[in-house]
Amino acid sequence: LFSSDEKRAADAAYLLSFSIIMLNTDLHNENIRPDRKMKVIDFVRNNKNYGKEISDKDLPVEYLEGIYKKIKEEQIRTLGEGADGSMTLERWKDVMKNTSVFQTRHLQDTKDVKELLIESAWQPVLSAMSGLWGMIP
Repeated sequence: LFSSDEKRAADAAYLLSFSIIMLNTDLHNENIRPDRKMKVIDFVRNNKNYGKEISDKDLPVEYLEGIYKKIKEEQIRTLGEGADGSMTLERWKDVMKNTSVFQTRHLQDTKDVKELLIESAWQPVLSAMSGLWGMIP
């Protein structure tokens, strides 16, 4: 997508990754006025061509527009967000929603999360306990 040369492709991927992080911050930061937020045309212009030293050809406009649309629709969040980095109900929902085993489940409240944790933990816990008991003479 970026270049046939691995080094140049890595550089282009790095630049695009950084640009995506900046776009995420720009679109979802409440301190940035709506009239100052990056538009799709700006994102495409900034990332379409990184120059001959980096990429062999322009990145497809549709590809860049797709990235912009996805970031605008759903903010990139990290698990450590927040002042204290604690796990909130919303973070558990996000973690479980993005885990393939739980993608079919829709989490509504704390009760759902508790049930989900019990469902996902009972086998490893029993396995660990039985292993421990098997080791005791």
